[in-house]
Amino acid sequence: MTGGTGTTAQLNRDITTSFSLDPTTTTTYYFSVLVSALNNGTVSDALYFPRLLLDGSSTPVINFGIGGNGKIRINIGSSTEGSTVLVKGSSFATATQYLAVGKLELNPSGINDVFSFSLFDASSTVPLTEPVTWGVTRSQDMSGAIGGFAFASAGDAGTVNVDNFYFGTDYLSVITPVPEPSAAVLGLAAGLALVTGRRRLRRA
Repeated sequence: MTGGTGTTAQLNRDITTSFSLDPTTTTTYYFSVLVSALNNGTVSDALYFPRLLLDGSSTPVINFGIGGNGKIRINIGSSTEGSTVLVKGSSFATATQYLAVGKLELNPSGINDVFSFSLFDASSTVPLTEPVTWGVTRSQDMSGAIGGFAFASAGDAGTVNVDNFYFGTDYLSVITPVPEPSAAVLGLAAGLALVTGRRRLRRA
């Protein structure tokens, strides 16, 4: 994806079955995705990996990513989590592959949903059990249903690669996925070289 001045490049992927933001009982989902920026220079605009889209619409309602200031963040509508958490090295480095991991704790209507997000670079060790403390967490009562995901590069974020997007109901399954047809892969296909690279990232 390559955004242009004043424009955002966005890749949308629908899912076969939508899921409700107002489940009758608390339901938890997890996701992971590999992301890297290829432009030569600093990333000075927002990257989203992923955005959650309303069912039947291209409207993003929950956004996970980083801002041009190098802070990881969760945007809900026009509201931004005021995170002071910086990507390792104080900025999002170009030509570096990161593993983004997130959690969606969805509660019945009237109870705040909880969204969590962390970003790991190649020198980091990714925990094999769900972390007690995430990089950033946001709570808000959301409604509607999610029918797709999107990955976006804003105007001055340069060219960005996203690969190996996994989504499931178990933390371990999205950070150590099995690359076979039964895996919960939504979005881009997982290449053997990328899977191998991802395992190196986790074991660093």
